[in-house]
Amino acid sequence: MDYNITVEKLGKAAYDLICGAKEPPTVHSVFTNAINLKYQEDYIITILPQNHSCGTQTIILSEATFKILRSSRLQAGESFEMDLKEWAKEDYVIDLTIPDKLYLNNELSITNNIKCCLDEMKCSSNQDGLASCLFGRENIYTKLLSTKLSQIDLHIIEQDESKLSDKLCSILGLGPGLTPSGDDFIYGVLSVLFYYNRLSGKSSDWLSLAAARISNAARNLTTVISYNMLRSCINGEFSEYIKNLLIGILYGNNVEPLLKKVLQIGSSSGADIAAGILYCLKILMIKEE
Repeated sequence: MDYNITVEKLGKAAYDLICGAKEPPTVHSVFTNAINLKYQEDYIITILPQNHSCGTQTIILSEATFKILRSSRLQAGESFEMDLKEWAKEDYVIDLTIPDKLYLNNELSITNNIKCCLDEMKCSSNQDGLASCLFGRENIYTKLLSTKLSQIDLHIIEQDESKLSDKLCSILGLGPGLTPSGDDFIYGVLSVLFYYNRLSGKSSDWLSLAAARISNAARNLTTVISYNMLRSCINGEFSEYIKNLLIGILYGNNVEPLLKKVLQIGSSSGADIAAGILYCLKILMIKEE
């Protein structure tokens, strides 16, 4: 394959993985809007077209480049023939770390932002999976989750790393898809806790321990794609659209367009991540009252 590749964005973990790799990756899976490459130790890099959220293990290509690559008859299990090191330029790497110089909105502003997001979620047609738990609607997944939520609430408030990670691990793999609903919900919860702690000047060490516990459990309890998503939480790095939404809720305003971007992630993943975010924020606001 000999194409002119236009890289728009590159996650830091993807950059490090490509630069440090001694062998080329294999093709893990190919979808209409995603190509997953697998390295040793089950590390995944996801290639996406423009107008998708860039995560720390993601490469964003121009729309035209992605279409050409997508049409090149990539086969799962085969070696990826293109030299990714030619794509790995530091200029492409985006910053997904939590900003240090931002401060939390007052509680009323955060509460209003949460309400705006919930109103937008109600208007969205994408309310499957665990997102239904925000509105009291039941499905097979929310029934399983509802028995655990009160304990998860308590462990979030107490910042109990061991008990929180144990309870969140109990919903790993819940639901269908490459990133099941339970895993997306966990990702949303962890993203809030990391951002809220950092912006309020609190230590996130306990969260890194909790994320590591969850990641270790995920290796055997869910898909390799979800395992990589949750492993990226250990360093407090979350994908671009998640970062923008959290900064909007906790620091800014005009959150509706930021939420709409999150809801575009996957078929229902964005809604389930948003459910985890809004659920956790509501608990934290109750704690602060």
